Amino acid sequence: MAAYKDALRLTPDNAAIWSNLGNLYSSLRDFQESEKAYRKSIELNPSRDLTYSNLGSVLLEAGKFGEAVQALEQALRLNPLPYKTWGNLAAAYQWSHAGEDKTKGVYREARQRAEKEKAATPRDAQLLAILGSYQMYLGERESSLRLTRQALALDPENPGVLRKATQTFETAGLREEALKSLSG
Repeated sequence: MAAYKDALRLTPDNAAIWSNLGNLYSSLRDFQESEKAYRKSIELNPSRDLTYSNLGSVLLEAGKFGEAVQALEQALRLNPLPYKTWGNLAAAYQWSHAGEDKTKGVYREARQRAEKEKAATPRDAQLLAILGSYQMYLGERESSLRLTRQALALDPENPGVLRKATQTFETAGLREEALKSLSG
């Protein structure tokens, strides 16, 4: 943290440093400070889709669903490719009660883009767990559970995989598996 603050004292208009500071705060789950850093980065460089996507993720975690939708939509206007941004937008729509049809349409887009990525990296546990969560929301229970279990087998200690697995198993009504993946 000190290194980022030192760098900002030297170059306070460096959008990349502000964005990296936002990432650090986000990893510490300090969403208020993370949001401030991402907003400053966007003020300095409003053309970077990843910063909008990261801001949207932080706003989603903080329960600011309407603001998350705005940030994620802007990220996708700048770069419509990242499946994670589509998935986060779908979650923001879901939590902001944007309507089931709209939410499912965006989850379908996220799933389609994640499946393309899976073709290139079929053993990416994080990707498999995320894709499994999209499929669960779309009602594709069996394929969702298969991918989730595959992700756990590939990387059973990855916190992101464990988090998605817990959510997927709980949504599927598999409390024992959810608790097992929650405990790592």
